[in-house]
Amino acid sequence: MAATAQSTPASGAALQLGRIREATFGTTPATPTLSAVRKTSLQMAPNVENFISDETNANRVVTAIRNTYLGPAFQINSPLIFENSDSLMEQALLNEFAANTLTEGNVFLSDTLEGFYADATTPFYQIIRGAAVQGMTFNFDSGGQSAATVQFTGIGKTWDVAEASVAASAYTAAPTTEPMVGAESSIDIDDTEHLVVSGSLTVTPQLEALRALNNKGPAFIAANGNRAVTGQLVAYLTDKTWLQRLRDGGAFKVAYKVADAGSGGNSYAFTVATAKATNVRPDESAGSTRVTIDWQAFNAAGGSTLSITKTAAS
Repeated sequence: MAATAQSTPASGAALQLGRIREATFGTTPATPTLSAVRKTSLQMAPNVENFISDETNANRVVTAIRNTYLGPAFQINSPLIFENSDSLMEQALLNEFAANTLTEGNVFLSDTLEGFYADATTPFYQIIRGAAVQGMTFNFDSGGQSAATVQFTGIGKTWDVAEASVAASAYTAAPTTEPMVGAESSIDIDDTEHLVVSGSLTVTPQLEALRALNNKGPAFIAANGNRAVTGQLVAYLTDKTWLQRLRDGGAFKVAYKVADAGSGGNSYAFTVATAKATNVRPDESAGSTRVTIDWQAFNAAGGSTLSITKTAAS
């Protein structure tokens, strides 16, 4: 038997991610210049639905399988890096940064995402058009070796693979500043810094992929339902305050602040003006007693519940 030719597997370390804002949903701009995005991992793939024929035949075998739906999906994991994923934050909050502050809005935004498998036997591209974020989670940890991380999950309109990029030129370089770490982060509650072990913040925009005849993927993506802004704090239990707040339903303000001191002090501040604890769980095992606080943001006036402010190093 002749020897099998060996192919070169694509390496995740060489996988590049580029993105560009779309002016029209699901359509890559005519002369795109993609911006590179730094990441720790990337998943791009369609959710596939099939029609499997159940017609009977003398051989008792399935005679046909047809793809009936390709719903693009993606997940991007990254350290929190200044201005690396601002476009994805804007999608999650349905708004754009203005004067370095991002608040919640109702402006649907989409990108073209392109993953470049640069070192496969035959280099190729995976492309999602009409990509929109449907989930954004930040995590902040007090560990000195722990990066502040962000995860984006989303859906798209069309999915394709090609041997040519959608862009005519190389990607615009990603930011080169340092990742933000837990040791340079803090969490304020009612404008006072607390001894907090870790925190997370999640935004869920409630996107719906609309299906229609003559569309093998979503015909459109709409932002429907209330956007949820939730989070969790793990703090040291120093008094009865948190248990009382859960009992009494007391509201509080929470602000997560992260920085990259090594790059001169770029920072983000994630501020929720009004939140309430939805669950409080003391951990009374050996060592200092900690309390886990689940919270959800709200705004009785119907305005934004979350603001993200970025400050460049001076």
